[in-house]
Amino acid sequence: MKEDLKINGRASRLSSLKEVTLDYYPDDRGELIVVEQNILPFKIQRVFSVKGVKDLKRAEHAHKLCTQFLQCIYGAIEVICDDGYEKKKIELTKPNVGLNVPPGIWLEQNYLKDNTIINVFCDLPYEKEDYINNYEDFKLFKS
Repeated sequence: MKEDLKINGRASRLSSLKEVTLDYYPDDRGELIVVEQNILPFKIQRVFSVKGVKDLKRAEHAHKLCTQFLQCIYGAIEVICDDGYEKKKIELTKPNVGLNVPPGIWLEQNYLKDNTIINVFCDLPYEKEDYINNYEDFKLFKS
């Protein structure tokens, strides 16, 4: 199974990125945004949050096997996605819209506002070996 995912990660293209609109319930008390298992295309194994400052750059890596769903719950972030052949910039500015990223996509995150917070949902637990942290290694993985 993991080998199949690895092959799919090598084959992932930008066309496999998917923006997902989450259930959103605003009222005079505030806003409620819901992420449920049935809305994500994978079983959640790990969730983490990142708080960044304006002009901070993060990520700069790809995953061999892990699929991620990025949700900007506060602020604004520019996500640069690269499949080894082409690049695409996607801004996440609404807490009810997230981005599903399959394995094999190089990500860079640029924080556009101070105190931006993102939640990241993953289909695998943390495994150091799953990360590709060098862009040249990523290009080799994709070839």
